[in-house]
Amino acid sequence: AAAADDDDDEEESKRGAAVKAFQLKYLLPFWALRCGYWMSGPYVFAAYSSKVFGGAPASLALVSKIFLSGFLATALVGPIMGKASDRYGRKKGTLAFALLYGLGVTSIKSDLLWALFAGRALVGVALSLLFCAPESWIVGEATRRNLSDALGETFSLAYQGDSIVAIAAGKLAGMAADARGPTGPFDLSVVFLAAGAIVAGVAGGGGRG
Repeated sequence: AAAADDDDDEEESKRGAAVKAFQLKYLLPFWALRCGYWMSGPYVFAAYSSKVFGGAPASLALVSKIFLSGFLATALVGPIMGKASDRYGRKKGTLAFALLYGLGVTSIKSDLLWALFAGRALVGVALSLLFCAPESWIVGEATRRNLSDALGETFSLAYQGDSIVAIAAGKLAGMAADARGPTGPFDLSVVFLAAGAIVAGVAGGGGRG
């Protein structure tokens, strides 16, 4: 009986270590990507409003139209991107978010009106992936590793950590804005998006189907 108890304890210890390793591997890119998202959000309106077209500052009506292009892209392309993520792999969907969102926020530094509209549309498409691909990827990998029973704990950590990440991102974005103006936070956002993509890229699994 004592030997059996020892075996059970050893098995439980191994499983606990496997769960912690899994959480570290998949939550780090999740938090990095979320940081890139949180960091850029509060400064989008200010960045667009700082643009000058034809010698005049961008009007509220024009800024609203730029935002509308993002909402339309989400509505039109979002369902397609969700299905594509399921078909080709949720990991690829996660990486696609980082790429599209990075391109979208980088476009905010441009003074070309078409680039601002196109970039906002890319952001809209990217957000449709952010709210489905990373979580689905984590679920798929947990299932593949027979760690489904740890998903509750994993997502609890994910969203508790996300709250902290959001606060930290706001502080960092504020410092970037003070140092480099209204487009400063977007430069820093790209750094976190790239870091998240790199860590996600080296993580195993594709989360397909």
